Amino acid sequence: MKSQRGEDVLGNIREATERIAMPRSSERTRTESAFVFRVGVEWYSLPTRVCERVIDESKTHSVPHRRGGVLIGLGSISGDLIAVISLPSLLGLDAVSTADEGRRTLLFSWKQSRFALPVSEVYGVYRFHPDDRLAIPATLPGMSAYTTAMLEWNGRMVGSLDPERLHAGIVKGIA
Repeated sequence: MKSQRGEDVLGNIREATERIAMPRSSERTRTESAFVFRVGVEWYSLPTRVCERVIDESKTHSVPHRRGGVLIGLGSISGDLIAVISLPSLLGLDAVSTADEGRRTLLFSWKQSRFALPVSEVYGVYRFHPDDRLAIPATLPGMSAYTTAMLEWNGRMVGSLDPERLHAGIVKGIA
């Protein structure tokens, strides 16, 4: 004859076992979003909050005595005059690997500044969990100037650009 207390203990153990055995929810909370794009052969991302929109290639007017640097020129986008910036120049990318630069233009906004960034290809928004960020490999020391982490996306490694560092580099490059 079993006592009531023994049955209660067994019931509690079964209940706890079932609760622990249940599969965890595969959905993780607190995800972040990044806008993924390609410059030459390299893939990068920026937080979506700093990406206004993407437009088709826009006409850029050169600025006298300002060739070959970070500033490509000035573009008129929706009636606003915006500085067009060369990401390959800023990021130190190989000119051969960026031959198809400028098929689309990403409007980047940070600290009340707006810049047009010609990019080769646009993927769009990618959601990830902060724990999915990977360290920058030691074999890519130059990447750390503007990149805070790496993300794995569609079997590729994507450099996660820091908007603060990118903005500072742009301002310094056009000064």
